[in-house]
Amino acid sequence: MADDSVDAIDDKNNTEDTSSDDAPDWSGFAGSIIVNFIIFLLLILIGSNFVFLVHFSSLDLVFPTDINKYLPNSAPGNKPQTGGGKKQKGGNANFVSYAQKLSGQSFDLLKSLGYTNKLNGWPYSMYKKSAEEFSLQEVKNWFALTEANTYITYRKVMHMIYTGSNKDKGLLKSVPDPGLYIIGIIIPAVLTGLIVPVMTFLSTIFFSFTSEKMGWVYTLLGFLFVLLLGYVNVILHQLSVMFNVLILPLIINYQTVFNIANRNSRWLKMVFGIFILFSAFSKLDNATAGVMAVAYLLWLIKEIFF
Repeated sequence: MADDSVDAIDDKNNTEDTSSDDAPDWSGFAGSIIVNFIIFLLLILIGSNFVFLVHFSSLDLVFPTDINKYLPNSAPGNKPQTGGGKKQKGGNANFVSYAQKLSGQSFDLLKSLGYTNKLNGWPYSMYKKSAEEFSLQEVKNWFALTEANTYITYRKVMHMIYTGSNKDKGLLKSVPDPGLYIIGIIIPAVLTGLIVPVMTFLSTIFFSFTSEKMGWVYTLLGFLFVLLLGYVNVILHQLSVMFNVLILPLIINYQTVFNIANRNSRWLKMVFGIFILFSAFSKLDNATAGVMAVAYLLWLIKEIFF
């Protein structure tokens, strides 16, 4: 008799546990919505910034690639770039103005951050065209040239990403905004996680042995210093990518970035609806989530066709 009563209690507890597991977790659903909304805002920011930089007319200010902008005089072994080519046009009739001319306030802020037509700060200020062999100045020249060439390589890659092989037309400028958002979200992750670390480390080693004829870098101590310099440059370039992708366009013209997001608000709302459905199916019961999915599909049809 006692065993029967114990079994009955266990069955009741199991039934209660099952029913509680199937109950919708509305507080968890609300928390998931908040987290997804923050992630969604971050993705919108990255995508809008990418669209901005694709159509930005002054990429050479953000990513300078001319050796003469880094050093007081053109470096030996590096042919100075002349002419500068044609200026890029910022966007077309289907796009808002992409800051063709920087405002005085924006330029002052960029200048304070080191974005100028002449990068005459450290370590480039260490360079002097003439230096005696095996002197301290030769070491300074080696360091300045190595850093300049490494940064130029990284910034050439950034130029290629935003303009393609044609600097004047820009291959990405004809891509619709939704496509640019997808590209702009994927590329920073690939850049910071794979391309920039590998490219920066290899270019640092390469230019360490080619910028100047420095016999000491062939020593064990010199090679260890080059490896350390490569690791430091990897970190600096990763931080640079994140700053340029997340913050710099807002500094240049935050109103334009917000306008880009606002112009794409219709389809962005559709995407956020999918985020909500993910939260629903992970936190709510299937019946409730299914009703929300049907409501979303009906709303989607109305937005697209009506």
